[in-house]
Amino acid sequence: MMNRHRRGALDLYAFPHLEAVGARHAVSTRLGGVSEGAFATLNLGYSVGDDPLCVEENRRTLFAAMGIRADAVVSCHQVHSTSVTCVDAGAAGRGAATTANIIPASDALITNRADLYLFLRFADCVPVLLCDPMHHAVGLAHAGWKGTIGNIVGQTVAAMSAAFATRPLDLLAAIAPCIGSCHYQIREDVAQHVRAALPFWPQVLRPDTDEHFFLDLAEANRRLLVAAGVAAANIVVSGLCTACHTDQFYSHRAENGKTGRFGILLAWTGDGGI
Repeated sequence: MMNRHRRGALDLYAFPHLEAVGARHAVSTRLGGVSEGAFATLNLGYSVGDDPLCVEENRRTLFAAMGIRADAVVSCHQVHSTSVTCVDAGAAGRGAATTANIIPASDALITNRADLYLFLRFADCVPVLLCDPMHHAVGLAHAGWKGTIGNIVGQTVAAMSAAFATRPLDLLAAIAPCIGSCHYQIREDVAQHVRAALPFWPQVLRPDTDEHFFLDLAEANRRLLVAAGVAAANIVVSGLCTACHTDQFYSHRAENGKTGRFGILLAWTGDGGI
């Protein structure tokens, strides 16, 4: 489902169908950085308790592996919202190297600016990459259970349509590694929200005990993309569970909340690849 690329000390993953149309992107792993302990080694998140100098060095390493500068990258403060922010060239560099000037309180970024790299971080939540090859636009969303029931992916598709005249049927989408239904157990109070928000809940919610259920976040977001007008054939799901693969990815759930964040970079450059 994903191509693996070796760039310096890093293994980076990319989706072939996005590479083929000119969306340059990378899914990082947890390997190849300088962080230690629970954050070993390529932690890209400043908010998890890691040494900021290590995070800064890890981000430099990732950007160097992609051959880009920090001032070509833009990021936001992720808060499990359904807020989508459209960014242009004036936002370049915000939140890339430090959090001093980060885009506030948003969980999805969209742009049609060539060579402006969207950058978000993950450790179980669902990363959703979107590419409109007709209008040379991209979007990147972060969907936990709150973002999923709030339909942040549908909001992102709608925002791209409003900003760039994107037709949902033209979109290519990818769902990167996230926690699988094999590990994502939720309580009845959360399950109630899922049932209320998602008409297809019987297909994504599996009983475990009387008070606990397993939720398939990747499938829920895939179905929400289809509901937003994205062709099912244009959606690729990595199928990798972060909790099953803590040797490669960080998992907040599997590592009891003490872990780092891997990252995703996405831009429209016209040449794809890593």
